[in-house]
Amino acid sequence: MLPQPYWKPGFDGPVKFSRDGTLLAGREAKNVVSVRDVAALREVTSIRAAEPPSLLMPEPSILGPALPPGDAWKWGFAHFFDTGGKILTISGKVVQRWEPRTGQELGKFSVGPLLPDGKPDVMIAPGPGPNEVAIIVLGNPVVRIVDITTGKIT
Repeated sequence: MLPQPYWKPGFDGPVKFSRDGTLLAGREAKNVVSVRDVAALREVTSIRAAEPPSLLMPEPSILGPALPPGDAWKWGFAHFFDTGGKILTISGKVVQRWEPRTGQELGKFSVGPLLPDGKPDVMIAPGPGPNEVAIIVLGNPVVRIVDITTGKIT
């Protein structure tokens, strides 16, 4: 049985585990990620990332029905642990890197200048190194690696 006083149900979406398995992170609100100690499920810190953009509600398609109006923002926010054990949040075009035990922001980068015509047709994933993210602009065969602490693009 989970320790009820410390566990707040209501993570919005899947939880992500750190590579060493000691922490988990889950989105609790539009731009809030709660980090918890796995052993006790006690909150270690809460991260308030950049506000996600207002997105138009996707239209129904062969992939499924339109999203309910209150859920459209979910497409503009993501979080995960990077290869260095830090948390990355992606809120629209803003990527932020966080210390998972303190909630301190370690870096911030806008992918806007990398997007053709400013369209958000981009995929962002953990990069090969600790401070890096991989940015893939859909329709472009080049993968860009960005160090979000320095802004250097390779």
